[in-house]
Amino acid sequence: MTPPPWQDDIETLLAGDAKKKPRDLVRAVNGLDEDHGLTDALLADYIESHSLNDSTMNLLHRALLAWDDQNPAPWAAATAEEAAPHTPERRAAIYAKLGFSDRIAERLNALCPVVEHRDVVISKRFEPWYDAQRSTGNDFYWKHYEQYLARKGWGADVIASLDIASTDVVRRLSDPARHEAKKTRGLVIGYVQSGKTANFTGVIAKAIDAGYRLVIVLTGTVEMLRAQTQRRLDKELVGRENLTFGMDMTGEAWLNEFDYTGDKDWDGDGFVSHGDIDSVPGVPRIIRATTLGKDYQRIKSELSKLQYRAANRALPLNHPENLSSIDAYLAVVKKNGTTLKKLLQDLGSLKQGRLLNEVPILIIDDESDQASLDTTSPRRKATIADEGKRRTAINRAISQLLKMAPRAQYVGYTATPFANVFVDPTDEQDIFPSDFLVTLPRPSGYMGVADFHDLERDWSVEERTVATSNRDAFVREIEADLDAADLEAETLRAIDAFVLSGAIKLFRTDRGVSGIDLHHTMLVHESVKKALHEDTAQRVRSVWSGNSVTSAAGLDRLRALWDGDFARVCSARADGLPVPQDFDEIAPYVGQAHARVMADNDPVLVVNSDSDLDRYRKKLDFDAQAVWRILVGGTKLSRGFTVEGLTISYFRRSTGQGDTLMQAGRWFGYREGYRDLVRLFIPSDIYEAFEAVLRDEEAFRDELEKYEGFNEDGEPLLTPQAIPPLIAQHLPTVKLTARSKMWNAEITEQGIAGTIRDLYSVPDRNAVQLKNTNFHLVADLLNLTGNELHLSRDRNAFAARTTLVTNDQVLGLLNGYRWHPETVDQLRPQVRFFQNICRQHRVDRWAVIWPQVGEGGSPTVAGLAVPARLVNRERRRNRKDFSGSDAKHRKPAEDIVNATVDVEPEFQAAHSLSARPDEVLGAILVYLVWDPAGADAPERAGGAAEPEDITALISMVVPNAAVPDRGRILLWRRRQDDDLAAIDTP
Repeated sequence: MTPPPWQDDIETLLAGDAKKKPRDLVRAVNGLDEDHGLTDALLADYIESHSLNDSTMNLLHRALLAWDDQNPAPWAAATAEEAAPHTPERRAAIYAKLGFSDRIAERLNALCPVVEHRDVVISKRFEPWYDAQRSTGNDFYWKHYEQYLARKGWGADVIASLDIASTDVVRRLSDPARHEAKKTRGLVIGYVQSGKTANFTGVIAKAIDAGYRLVIVLTGTVEMLRAQTQRRLDKELVGRENLTFGMDMTGEAWLNEFDYTGDKDWDGDGFVSHGDIDSVPGVPRIIRATTLGKDYQRIKSELSKLQYRAANRALPLNHPENLSSIDAYLAVVKKNGTTLKKLLQDLGSLKQGRLLNEVPILIIDDESDQASLDTTSPRRKATIADEGKRRTAINRAISQLLKMAPRAQYVGYTATPFANVFVDPTDEQDIFPSDFLVTLPRPSGYMGVADFHDLERDWSVEERTVATSNRDAFVREIEADLDAADLEAETLRAIDAFVLSGAIKLFRTDRGVSGIDLHHTMLVHESVKKALHEDTAQRVRSVWSGNSVTSAAGLDRLRALWDGDFARVCSARADGLPVPQDFDEIAPYVGQAHARVMADNDPVLVVNSDSDLDRYRKKLDFDAQAVWRILVGGTKLSRGFTVEGLTISYFRRSTGQGDTLMQAGRWFGYREGYRDLVRLFIPSDIYEAFEAVLRDEEAFRDELEKYEGFNEDGEPLLTPQAIPPLIAQHLPTVKLTARSKMWNAEITEQGIAGTIRDLYSVPDRNAVQLKNTNFHLVADLLNLTGNELHLSRDRNAFAARTTLVTNDQVLGLLNGYRWHPETVDQLRPQVRFFQNICRQHRVDRWAVIWPQVGEGGSPTVAGLAVPARLVNRERRRNRKDFSGSDAKHRKPAEDIVNATVDVEPEFQAAHSLSARPDEVLGAILVYLVWDPAGADAPERAGGAAEPEDITALISMVVPNAAVPDRGRILLWRRRQDDDLAAIDTP
């Protein structure tokens, strides 16, 4: 099809205007060439008939996202105020400036919806240098990386999200041309297996564009992982022209020395190309100080070229005039004491020449909670006279590097941040993220721990099926302790699932689903003990060879597995992917799947040491070849190592540390094309431990989001130093991280306005006296409630008894109410928040809302003068609380206190609020739960109930008007030094 004559001009305009402001597109195009004759109708036809894969549509999408994000954007002013970024109002302003009709706007809203800016940043004040510099168009490496990702098939919205998140990091680094040297330390938190490398690749590209001239990437402790990172950066950032720079390529000798000779991506178009770099003013070359096959070596390596020659020696090296004329160096170094010592020695020679004082350096620490942290206890530090030996080896090397390089910026990356934020922030040479912390949003298409759990689902009011329950769809429970025969039978279940899912992948490949058959893997992780791995491998081999899946019996097993498991899940969760009508459609692919796994005559690889990773490097090189294998291992397969095509996981390893547990979850990641085939075989206790850690992480992210930003005076509501005490631990048996990594801090008061807070950590069911106390305190308020009202939100109506009570009455409730002794320290700051609201009369009265759900009861419950409604709600297993309040009950409570939402009319009329329109209300949501003593509590049979068999649960919310600083309060303090001994207590 011949492209329209105006296509090139419209693409040129979109590319240029994306950095500036939108303008009437039809008029601008016709202004370039009046013969174009572009009309709104022609443009609308084009937009309606093309997808986002079209080059013009892709540029338009990227421009929309850039204008969505622009801040400030005075051109977006609708009245006196500009439309905020990432809002429908901003997008409407863009369409108006572009002169787009409602027809075009409707189509683009469907194709390119507004992407909410979801990364959360906790930061000190910083100098806004980067935004101004970037506006000059100095973004050579970033633009090429952006184009590379688009060519790989990344959507414009995903690239835009990466752009925003990486900019949030770079802008908080020090200006490389800054006159006075300044260091910053930050932390970026992603999700396990979620693509953190893409973020720091973007950060490096932008940092080099901005003037950073030495980038050091610290990888894990294994050479194979270092090489993976090196290859990724070479491929996506360094590029062809830099990789071959200075090489004599006229003969064949260079082929023997070149890293990527014979690499399929090099021979194809898999490596980014930068064109003629030298023809672009001010763009540095990237010189590698490490290669694919070699970690950092001493002075004979590429870093010997690090003799920066300033164009103007009268000016500092970091002056813009000099930065524009010197090259950038990249070193990808594993966390090894000997290797880091070599790097420090060579950098020391620069220090003697004073160059190191002027070189802008960026240090990226991947998996920054591994090896990088100083885990020496404060008690032991106090006994060591030699200051240089008071740190662990890797931490000491990083600290020395930060100390000797005054312009070094440190950015750690991790998916398990608890250890990092517990670093002592008073230690100036350590790596506490004292300047900023960025949490990355959950990526589109990512399958994480939340996708294997059913959080806050109330199965008493919702049918539990494989369509609604993640656990039922993806998790297959296995027993914790089994004899040999049962263990083999259980292993066979997992192996059969591995083969069947592989056959379904091949079935889908034949029906046009590309890429899913390249890798197909199963992970068996039972122990960290190497001695047990070979036993496990032999069991897997024995089960594999003794129960052939291609035999008649094997095919019968797979047929039963399809009928009883995969057919139901695929039908509910395939999301438009091809699904076999019956097992007969899959059967022809079973033999092919079996053959692929047996291509090397052994279905199993044992990977439990660095030497194993090196020995099997080729077999585990997912970039070089297809991998269909069962992997058996422990620690070496549980951090940093990406198991491509992972579909079946058989996991028995338990641990007492949450971060270790989460890193072991290799089944998290991207499963495009086969998400419905993923299965996790796991014991229930370990599964519940994962859920507890998930809650810890999500609670942490939620708290950070609530306290993000600055107050009216420009001061941050939350600084990184205040983060440690925000972290909750939901399962006492699974610690957040190693005790040696915990820093002592505590919150004294904590609260958020406008959002209800469940205070559900109550005494256990056998603490009869405490339960009675709580019940009678709550009953005193419930006895004041009147007739049933009908409250609603989003068409979910429910009956409730309500009343209004005073601050003194609520304060009496909070002062007398008792929580579980193991959680009282965690709840005390939240309770103090509501107590102070009452004491300071920051609300006028409190609305008590008692939803009339559950079983009706007898008015003879002692202390309760009105008919009881008791809810059957389970306590969370191994936890000290109940599942959360119901969303349809929370929303009306929040509406009643929120000044921006009309008070429920029936509630307003019942309590004569129309006569007092300025009254500020808080709200308390109450449930009475049937919770009799004893481990095997019976269901309620009806009739009278005793107070000791009832647990009273309360949730509370106050309006924004009651709380200054954008409705947030967070007060904290560091514990006294003499409290540090608590760190070492077992």
